[in-house]
Amino acid sequence: MHRSCRWLLFLLVPACVNPETVNARSIADIRSRAAFEMHCDAQALKFTPLAENKNAAGFVEQYGVEGCGQRLVYVEVGGSWVANTHANDSK
Repeated sequence: MHRSCRWLLFLLVPACVNPETVNARSIADIRSRAAFEMHCDAQALKFTPLAENKNAAGFVEQYGVEGCGQRLVYVEVGGSWVANTHANDSK
């Protein structure tokens, strides 16, 4: 592929990404991690979007997760989701 075509493809692909699909995938990733960290059934967890990416409308970059009497905040850091609070601190 011609070099300029590769750059064009690189620039156009992010514009085609659907925020709903990305957010659903993010929740699925967070769900298994939160269930483990909170010692809670994954299906009992409730997700609340707390912050959107300021540069990409619709893409959530911070979720509140509630379940089993606990609340955690997960933030996206370098493409991974990490707890910004400790499970035992949220009781």
